[in-house]
Amino acid sequence: MTAAIFHGKAAAVVWEASTLANVIEWSCSVIADVAESTVMHATSYGKTREVGFKGATATVTTRLPGDAVVTEGDSATLSLWRTSTAGGEGYTGTAICTGFDVGVDMNDIETITYNFQFTGSITTTVS
Repeated sequence: MTAAIFHGKAAAVVWEASTLANVIEWSCSVIADVAESTVMHATSYGKTREVGFKGATATVTTRLPGDAVVTEGDSATLSLWRTSTAGGEGYTGTAICTGFDVGVDMNDIETITYNFQFTGSITTTVS
C-alpha cells in the first residue's frame, strides 16, 4: 500500500481493498438534517429539534497516473485516513462514486477528483 503525501505528512485513501494512488487531498462533509417539532406538555413548551437524515459526502483528488480507477456508480467501502494506516483516524463507510472530474493543474500535471456519497452509517474516528 502506497501512502499519499500531504506536505511532508502521510495520509491514505482506501477504496475497497486497494489504495488510491497519488492522493493530493481529501475532504469529508458530514451532515444531519433537523426538523422542528412542537411538544405541548408540562415540562416542555415550544419547539425542539429532531435529528432526521444523516449523511456524508467525500471528495478525493489524486494525480492521474493513467485511467480512472473508480467510475461513477461504483459502490464499495471508502476509508479516509489522516495517516498511512487505519490507526491514523478518519472516516469509513460504504460509499458510491457519484462522478469524477479530470483536469490539469498549473504545473501541467493531470489530476482527477472523485466525488462520493456515503450510503450507510459512517464510522468516525477523528477526535
